[in-house]
Amino acid sequence: MFFINRTRPVRLAVALTLAFFIPGVSSVSQDSSQPIRWAIKAASDVEIRAGGTFDALLVAAIAEGWYLYSPEQLPGGPLPTRIRLIEGEPFKLKGEIQSSPARISFDTNFNMETQIFEGEAVFTLPVAVSAGTEEGKYTLSVAVTFQSCNETTCLPARTVKLTADIQVHAAVKAASARDVISVKAAGMGEKLHDGLSEGMEVPEFSFIDFAGRKRHLSEFRGKYLLIGFWATWCKPCLAEIPQLKELYKKYQPRGFEILGMDSETLGQDISEVDPQFVKDTDERARQLIKTHGILWTQATTETAVPVAVSIFGIQSLPAKILLDREGKVVARIKESKELDAMLSTLVK
Repeated sequence: MFFINRTRPVRLAVALTLAFFIPGVSSVSQDSSQPIRWAIKAASDVEIRAGGTFDALLVAAIAEGWYLYSPEQLPGGPLPTRIRLIEGEPFKLKGEIQSSPARISFDTNFNMETQIFEGEAVFTLPVAVSAGTEEGKYTLSVAVTFQSCNETTCLPARTVKLTADIQVHAAVKAASARDVISVKAAGMGEKLHDGLSEGMEVPEFSFIDFAGRKRHLSEFRGKYLLIGFWATWCKPCLAEIPQLKELYKKYQPRGFEILGMDSETLGQDISEVDPQFVKDTDERARQLIKTHGILWTQATTETAVPVAVSIFGIQSLPAKILLDREGKVVARIKESKELDAMLSTLVK
């Protein structure tokens, strides 16, 4: 049973056993006479790929004068809202379900304080896509058991099943350190085996961020950009996180950004990489970013390593390259104090 917490956002535990169908309550279709209407969709602007994750948004539109109970309620009170991802390939819940903040109100129906939603409530479900999923359209299914009331009346508990068609794209192909990417840039020829020199413009490249979105280097034009190559197994990389956070806080409002390039498999041949190692380090990297409160963009290993090797000639970690507002190399950075000194004169 959930209890009221006045200080933190409402969260649903990952354990799906907490989300259940109440005995005697059957799944029903929605109709216009009901005070609460549900809808589900994938978060916009996200390219969903096999082996990746995405957010599914579950929205409750609540009629005026009615309210929906939050997932956290005192014992003996109303039915808390229960959400269950109907598991089946290729989708699984990965992480905690989060919701809009609930309002605490004295409920005359139950003569006690409750947590309620009014107007609209949004629940965010973190969904993982199985790594072996083939490209195509799949159905995401979610069941919601809930109770709705107004000041004088409570309707019987109901369960609705919601579905959304999700287009899944093929996984991003991992590239090895032996792969050669042909790039063209003024004065640099077609292949960059030895990295970039100061004053040279970095050729455009794309990457997938930790949210599964396809991104481009050109998005950062107009700002000074530090491209930092790192990995969870690199102790010096982890040791410099506090200093980088301070510099980001200091200079980001003045036109400075950081692009983290998670390079877990740097130096390994793709044919020799252990898939479990890739999975474990990916999970550790995402958890590390969350735990340390790192706010800047992160590129996945599969898309960061080819850039590290073929464009910048990176052979060891950590490695940091500072670009100017036009995307040209300013310098390779060794220490954070060196970066601080540069930015103090460059970023006005």
